[in-house]
Amino acid sequence: MSRFYRMMLEIEDFDPEKKEAIIKAAEHEWISFQGCWDEGQNFLTADGEGNLSWQSDSEFAEELAGAIFQANGKPCKVTVRATYLDDLPFEEYSFDEDSKLIYGTLI
Repeated sequence: MSRFYRMMLEIEDFDPEKKEAIIKAAEHEWISFQGCWDEGQNFLTADGEGNLSWQSDSEFAEELAGAIFQANGKPCKVTVRATYLDDLPFEEYSFDEDSKLIYGTLI
């Protein structure tokens, strides 16, 4: 079963000379990161939405971190925020012509 996620990735304290290899490795693991990179002094961030079908979000995060460590040549700080988008909590509010509203208050 496929599950729809938003993945937010932060990478810190990496070897700046390995930046392109790190980006390539991350994009290989999650194609939705392509073209979504923000850079700062020794940090990278990216986010994208896509499907996980055969692994859990924690397994994906571990695999992604491993690919980044390998591209960096050593461990660095990797943070993955996985948001499951298929079943987010929400509130629904419905109004129609019978709802008499004055500045948000029903009368």
